[in-house]
Amino acid sequence: RRLEAELERGRLFLAELIGAQHRGWAREGERWYSAALGTLEAVARQARESAWHRLELEALTELAWAHYWAYREAKRQEEREKALQEARKAIERARSRLIEVPHGPYIHYSTISIALLRARIALDLFRQWVEDRAHQERQHEERPLGDPKAIRRRIRERIGEEIRQDPHGLKEAIEAILEGLREARELGACIPPRVAFLDVLYEYFKRFNQHELEGLRHWLEQQPDSDEKEELLRFLEESIGLQRHVSP
Repeated sequence: RRLEAELERGRLFLAELIGAQHRGWAREGERWYSAALGTLEAVARQARESAWHRLELEALTELAWAHYWAYREAKRQEEREKALQEARKAIERARSRLIEVPHGPYIHYSTISIALLRARIALDLFRQWVEDRAHQERQHEERPLGDPKAIRRRIRERIGEEIRQDPHGLKEAIEAILEGLREARELGACIPPRVAFLDVLYEYFKRFNQHELEGLRHWLEQQPDSDEKEELLRFLEESIGLQRHVSP
């Protein structure tokens, strides 16, 4: 019970970390980040020593999310890069333990959460690449005084062509999403994890323009056929109107 309470305390610190940028990262964010890390690390260590695998995995998962939100909320670039590196390390640490601990229902929940985190990181980096690339294209546009709509259209087309050559994180995001859906399927009739998982992804994909959606479809269709691939294609069709490629 004490460790359960400490885990919840760590989650409260993590909740305070989200949105800290607006309240002042230096004033509040760093404090909540440090508090979350200290609490969750202690829970993970003590749970492992006591062979309480569910608590250990939940603490390790929350640790990875704490680093992720620090990456999202920190203002200085060097702080964000460091937090992103730590998030990736924490993800690998959690995935390693998921393989090692005895199998149980709790494994599916942690795996789904880690898969979502991997997808979010990949999609965040993809979106940043698109924005940076669009900025570069605008800087080099030959006719800066031309029709703004035509310029934006040309830039989107060029970026779309690049995405089909190099996924820039989309392939990694797709693989993580399929893993999460596969684990959600293992839970059988337990629908909420799948719904929550897809709801978060919708917030990313609804921002994709048509050229980005075509790149997403291109890399998704490269994946081996599976129930999860079909589920994701159907979700994208129904939620954002993605059109499947029809062979001539």
